[in-house]
Amino acid sequence: KALTASITSRNSAAVEQIFDHGGVHLKIFDRTISGSSVTPVMRAAFVGDTTIVAVLLDEIEDAWPEQVRKQYLDQRTLLGFTAYMIACVCGHKEIAKLIEAKGCDVSLVNESGKTGANMFNQG
Repeated sequence: KALTASITSRNSAAVEQIFDHGGVHLKIFDRTISGSSVTPVMRAAFVGDTTIVAVLLDEIEDAWPEQVRKQYLDQRTLLGFTAYMIACVCGHKEIAKLIEAKGCDVSLVNESGKTGANMFNQG
């Protein structure tokens, strides 16, 4: 709950401190949105705070095998949205680029058959 509150309030220092102290994980699901499961990266992509997204993405080591990184980056909501898609649909281009640079699969489609790029282009 502290992590969700820190992301929502755009408190990047608190997010960093929470991860520094341990006990949290990027695969922790935030179930505050009724009927869906949202990861910290998804919430940060929605909120649109580039610094928080960078802090969270720093938890994913570049040295990890690609498939392991994708397990974190390409997690989906019930409607099939990834953090990348959420950033795109919200118009957060810089965040979408950060997630893409970390290694997400930009070719994935949501339940409506749209990629993140499709949604961003539709504005």
